Amino acid sequence: WVMLHERDTFVRLPNEQLIYTSPPRTSFALQPLPSYTGRDSLSLQSSTGRVYLTSQRVVYIPAQTSKDLESFSAPLLNIHDSHVSSPFFGPNAWIALVQPVAGGGIPPSLAAVQLKVTFKEGGAFEFHNQFERIKERLQHAVEISRETGRGPEIAAQVQVLTIAAREILREMLKVFQKLAPNLWGHLQVMRRSSSRALLMNSKQGYVKQTEM
Repeated sequence: WVMLHERDTFVRLPNEQLIYTSPPRTSFALQPLPSYTGRDSLSLQSSTGRVYLTSQRVVYIPAQTSKDLESFSAPLLNIHDSHVSSPFFGPNAWIALVQPVAGGGIPPSLAAVQLKVTFKEGGAFEFHNQFERIKERLQHAVEISRETGRGPEIAAQVQVLTIAAREILREMLKVFQKLAPNLWGHLQVMRRSSSRALLMNSKQGYVKQTEM
């Protein structure tokens, strides 16, 4: 669970940065793995809400809270085997295996649970790509901290610096667009022309191979 906040939705952890916010009609389901045969049951669901990706965890807050589900959060490094499921009919869903934290409200007999987040208004692949990118950097930072012996605070520092650098680049791009709009438009045209040329070359190469 997370501490809710009227203005910021939920209370951030120290050095925590918000990376992604889903559309409001995002559903949530948490249940045991299909292979689980124990006696303890678990079924937490919400048809509407938002999922948040931060530099440290995944958070879900339902539009309508209940006694069973007020909120959900899981540290990034406790989430494994994540992937996007794309059915022929219906919206895409992000599915992952989650290792519960002690005292988090999940029965201790459940060593892992299945998390399913359905993006009814799109965004599953964007969320997944952002998640994999942030998790990879966090894992790398943790490995460095173990090697240097400086402690886990390095991971948080790396995340903050990465996000800050990205925001600086965005602001620089905005300034460039304002100061040189004509040049920016010319560069966009050149980029599209280059993309079309590469596509034509690849098609021609494919035709030559099939003729051989």
